[in-house]
Amino acid sequence: MEAALEEAFWGSPASHGKRASIYRDGFVTGRPHNFRHPIAARWGYLTARRYFGEFSLTSREVEKLLALSPHSSVFAARQALPEDIWHRAKKIVVVRNPWDKAVSDFYWKTRGRGLLDNDFDLFQSYAHQAMPIALESEMTQHWDDTWVCIRFENLLEDFQRLVVKLGGIPPSALPKYKTAVRPTGSAYQHLYTQESRDTVGANWKGWVEQFGYRFE
Repeated sequence: MEAALEEAFWGSPASHGKRASIYRDGFVTGRPHNFRHPIAARWGYLTARRYFGEFSLTSREVEKLLALSPHSSVFAARQALPEDIWHRAKKIVVVRNPWDKAVSDFYWKTRGRGLLDNDFDLFQSYAHQAMPIALESEMTQHWDDTWVCIRFENLLEDFQRLVVKLGGIPPSALPKYKTAVRPTGSAYQHLYTQESRDTVGANWKGWVEQFGYRFE
């Protein structure tokens, strides 16, 4: 998503493996730790210090920010920023029906094994492990009107509305990554028993309540 935002506002081609980039009029990255790479560090760290210096971040605060990993928790991200910047910043997140997400995660983690004849049975075991990572579970605890929700079910439309609201030119399409892993046309409902359905619902209770998702 950060790569698509980068393309919409600064024209840089979207790429899933894109390293962090800083521009004169903005900063886009989901991978700030890439500035710690020896090559990137020669220019990236100094550029980051100059950019965030405009927001009165100290060198130590910039160090903490650049140390974040791609899936750092909300708590870690909040700790890396001064409170006034955290409260002013827009937090853009993509959410998805937890039951549908668990099925896609299952096929992603079992990729490369060919078609699974026993995927139904394997999924029943996996459902108990389908837990949100800290980033996903903590967002509902920190939710306020500075958070922007993009629903996977309406990905392009929600993204276009966001870009327009932020003053950019909305794309006509979004790049696709990690596709062709889940069997085509596989409805998530077919892999669930009542037990696995209840398990995923309980594990993702925060999303179910915050975003109104249902097993449909």
